[in-house]
Amino acid sequence: MVKLGEENYFEVIMRAVAALREGKVLAVPTDTVYGLAADATNDEAVKRLFQIKKREEGKPVPVFVDSMERAKHIAFIEEKTLESELARRWPGSFTAILYAREAVSLLVRGRGGLTVGVRIPDHRFLQDFIRAFGGPITGTSANRSGEKPATHAEEIKNADVVIDGGVCDGTPSTIVDFTVVPPRIIR
Repeated sequence: MVKLGEENYFEVIMRAVAALREGKVLAVPTDTVYGLAADATNDEAVKRLFQIKKREEGKPVPVFVDSMERAKHIAFIEEKTLESELARRWPGSFTAILYAREAVSLLVRGRGGLTVGVRIPDHRFLQDFIRAFGGPITGTSANRSGEKPATHAEEIKNADVVIDGGVCDGTPSTIVDFTVVPPRIIR
């Protein structure tokens, strides 16, 4: 477990980026609950995440990005009205299901690879971590499938690296499917 503080903030980010590039799965604090972060473009890392989470492959996992520009790189956000709607809600605890581009692993996508859940978290460490990594990361909760989401780092026993960033809010993100008309709230 790595305790995150102001005195080691950038060192922890660099260590986390290195671990992600090695294909490891990290437990990281978010603006909602602790999440499992893996390189969303690396099939082997995503498979490892599914093993750690004890989640069956074929179930999509959300993808975190740090900006609207990166969101457009992994999903189709071409309509100005959709972009405006998302800009109103991001950054924050809001996941949008959108039509996927080929920029992320098929393993994180839904509906046979057609969709991707995208979120821009409102969390300083996570934003800086994603920016330093330079690409999308997975953002599924750090609990095993079927268990209660973790709000404290001590609750996490299943990641390669755990970054202790204190207590998380505990409220899961709202999920809205924008691939249907009208958009549908999933959670």
